[in-house]
Amino acid sequence: MSKPFFELRIYKVFPDKADEWLEFMEKTIVPFQRLQGMDIVGNFFSESFDLISNDGVKTDVNRNKDDRTYIWIRKFESKEQMKDLYKKVYESPEWLDTMNDKVGELIDRKSILVYQMKSLPYSLIQ
Repeated sequence: MSKPFFELRIYKVFPDKADEWLEFMEKTIVPFQRLQGMDIVGNFFSESFDLISNDGVKTDVNRNKDDRTYIWIRKFESKEQMKDLYKKVYESPEWLDTMNDKVGELIDRKSILVYQMKSLPYSLIQ
């Protein structure tokens, strides 16, 4: 039997599209996916990122503004559930007819990163 796992998704929003993307996610995509049974446990928008280097003696932190990175986390009970929910969401008429093209206008699909992660015993998210 499969164990629950999390999916971390990272998107780059096109320049000057952040407000439109966030509204589209909040008002359209997230409610739609939740209605289909997706367990969305968190979504975030980056303000900055740090590049950290350590040569063994000194640690340098270089803070960089980032107003284009959207991150969200979904939880699945099994690989089978994930497969079923992907089909239910991404093959639905609602997705194909009203959401798919809009997503392509707002985020750089070539930049998408998706991590499947297992929760460790000491994690607050289980």
